[in-house]
Amino acid sequence: MCPYHEDIDYEPRFREWCNLFHPLDESMPAEYGFLEDGSLDLFFHNSYQIHVPRDENSPDEENLELWYLQWYASLPKEERADL
Repeated sequence: MCPYHEDIDYEPRFREWCNLFHPLDESMPAEYGFLEDGSLDLFFHNSYQIHVPRDENSPDEENLELWYLQWYASLPKEERADL
């Protein structure tokens, strides 16, 4: 999960989190799928997957953080086992 922007060690943790996405640089999705709830899954050749939640039409300020936290990218299974 992306670190919170007000954390003391935010900058190095944010850089580390961003590095998780480097395998996606210049990658094209190999497949995609729309889910019944209106969200989208993007699948890449390198076993990465990005889940894009359904857009809630500009969430209000109160729900903005929860909406943001729904976005995530998954590591390949082999890499998750190493964590």
